[in-house]
Amino acid sequence: MKIILASKSPRRKEILKLFIDDFEIIKTQVDETFNYDYDIITNSMSISRKKAASLELDSNSIVISADTIVLCNNKVLGKARSSELAFKELKELSGRTHQVLTSFSIKSKTKTVVDYEITNVTFKNLTDEDLWSYINTGEWEDKAGSYAIQGKGSALIKSIKGDYFNVVGLPISKIKDYLKNYFNLDLLRS
Repeated sequence: MKIILASKSPRRKEILKLFIDDFEIIKTQVDETFNYDYDIITNSMSISRKKAASLELDSNSIVISADTIVLCNNKVLGKARSSELAFKELKELSGRTHQVLTSFSIKSKTKTVVDYEITNVTFKNLTDEDLWSYINTGEWEDKAGSYAIQGKGSALIKSIKGDYFNVVGLPISKIKDYLKNYFNLDLLRS
């Protein structure tokens, strides 16, 4: 079975590489605009589904796609476009618990599964100096919520409750279960 990761995220590639040696990466370009007639989870799942559906599959292929969102006080924190916006986002996360939501789709020629995982992440109480020190690393760029838990951003975090890999961008445990139970593909044996 040929596995395709529909993502441009190097973090998702690294997670999948832990379980599968040989897979193809196809970067998809889909409209990620939210439809405010629907809730955040429905929007995220829709984006993930669009990424998977954008690829033509043969009967020997499975595509995995994902969409990660950081939520603080029911507000979506996206990928900051400047260091000032990153500071604002990180300041909002300081001393608080927020949620990281990753929706994912797994699609073959005949089946599609769409689900999500939510992990609670609690930040330490951080000073402005702490935040600017982190921002100056540049690690915040292209990250939902302006931090990377797998890197220097780990020093900002007090605790997490839930799936660590979900925060990185791919809830591999849940994906592994779906691949095994719905697609007869066991990642631990591949």
